[in-house]
Amino acid sequence: MVFVHFPFSMKRMVITSYGSIGDEEDAINKIDIEVDNEDQSDGDNTPEDSCSSISSCLTRYQFCIGIIFALLAGILFTSNNFIINQWQVSVSDVVFVRCVLTIAIYTYTALLRKESLLPGNAKLKLLIMLQGFLGAVTLIAATKCITFMRVPDALCIMFSSPIVTIAASAIILRDKINFSKILAGTILLIGVILVCKPPFIINLFGRLDLFVGSQKGEKDMYYVGVMLAVTSCVAGALRNVLVAKCSSVSTSVLVNWFAIAGLVLALIFCQIEDSSYILSSRITSTTWFQWLTYLGLSISGLVAFTTLTKSLHMIPPSLMSSLRCLELVLSFTVQGFISGKIPDLLSVIGGLLIIFGVIILAFQDEFQSFKDKIVKITKEKWKQNTQQHRVEENERLIEQTEIH
Repeated sequence: MVFVHFPFSMKRMVITSYGSIGDEEDAINKIDIEVDNEDQSDGDNTPEDSCSSISSCLTRYQFCIGIIFALLAGILFTSNNFIINQWQVSVSDVVFVRCVLTIAIYTYTALLRKESLLPGNAKLKLLIMLQGFLGAVTLIAATKCITFMRVPDALCIMFSSPIVTIAASAIILRDKINFSKILAGTILLIGVILVCKPPFIINLFGRLDLFVGSQKGEKDMYYVGVMLAVTSCVAGALRNVLVAKCSSVSTSVLVNWFAIAGLVLALIFCQIEDSSYILSSRITSTTWFQWLTYLGLSISGLVAFTTLTKSLHMIPPSLMSSLRCLELVLSFTVQGFISGKIPDLLSVIGGLLIIFGVIILAFQDEFQSFKDKIVKITKEKWKQNTQQHRVEENERLIEQTEIH
């Protein structure tokens, strides 16, 4: 609080509140002394106030940096997806290089911290390895699906993972399912249906190009991409639940096992699909540009994951979820520039519904509180109307009785 010297007229007004205290000049001098003392004490608090101001500035600075990190992670993830989609990069090679790089970094980190690479009892060890396997399935399916379908469609499906997370959390973690979760899950499901446009939706709106757009030229493997995106969505949601059960395990250990499982699956995937250059006899024909592409995608993926994790330490998770929705907006915009076509109306509506559903989940506590207030106000209003109706009914009956 800042104190200011009273003008002479104000001093006269304050004197009247003191009552009879002697000479007016003495009173004025007393007020001057008190104000000076207050100013002096205020000056004594200046270091604390400046410390508080510095702390507030640092908090705002960290908040802004957290938002920048979250946006940077979204841009990097989206860029990686479009590079793989447009350049038809070998998924197995990308996953292989990324996993080798991740294992090298996080194993070194764990050894540097003197952490066990597989800590805990038998049950915890199993959970660690299982979350790693699910994470590897999520990565491979998410990377492969964008070679069969547009990036915005794939992201829309993968962003609907909260539907599976809600169900899995209720079964495994015994979380309660409230109105917000049910509403958000329903909205997300409708949004995914509108984006994927199953055959019955296409048949329903087949004559309305404004809604579904032209289906000519769509790849026959589009729905294979949909299945892979759904697989990534389900596996990622289950992994999130298992990671929550491994809260005592450090991030470096969890990510390390995710990379180890990814490396094993990448080796198996190379035997199934003959598209790898690194893990085949064609390694000698791999160009420097391909090597730089693999390395660049791996490093940018690690940077995106690191900045995403770091931003969670600086901003609330609810804000992070909302900011990640901007990836959908960015992907639709970039896809429009690449294809030279405006996204069809159903895809846009579906994407908006998914964004809305994620925001509801991110701020479900506030949404639930708002819903409770609305219900409370409605009940009070209904109670008042009922009481008023009863009073009016009683008065009407009394009047009828008096008339008779």
